[in-house]
Amino acid sequence: MMDIISKEEIVEIENLYEKMIITNNMEMFDELMDDNATLVLPFGIVTNKKTTLNIYKSKLQQITHYKIESKEIKLFGNTAIANLEIELKGTYDDMNTSGKFRHLKVYQKNNGNIKLIACSYFSISPFDLNEEEA
Repeated sequence: MMDIISKEEIVEIENLYEKMIITNNMEMFDELMDDNATLVLPFGIVTNKKTTLNIYKSKLQQITHYKIESKEIKLFGNTAIANLEIELKGTYDDMNTSGKFRHLKVYQKNNGNIKLIACSYFSISPFDLNEEEA
């Protein structure tokens, strides 16, 4: 029987992720991410769990503020897609990486465990593309 994932479970994970990213809690991050996870970084670089964990462990990535501005969660049986808009303040190798980003995360639940299996980060443009011009 397939595990069914719930919106409440994803909301709880995202609330934990918000705290985890600020405190640089890599044990929790390691547990949450599937060993075969694929991540796409803002500049189009495709990476994996091992590389991502190494970046955070090296302290090259320093995040001082991470706030979820909006979230939309879609459920598909044992899979969930979280579409998040976040405000981030931080640096990478002393370079400013602050701004607003769109995070698209895919979670899957198997044998009662929820894992992040894919994630993509995009910088959000400073204007609303959905807004009609006057």
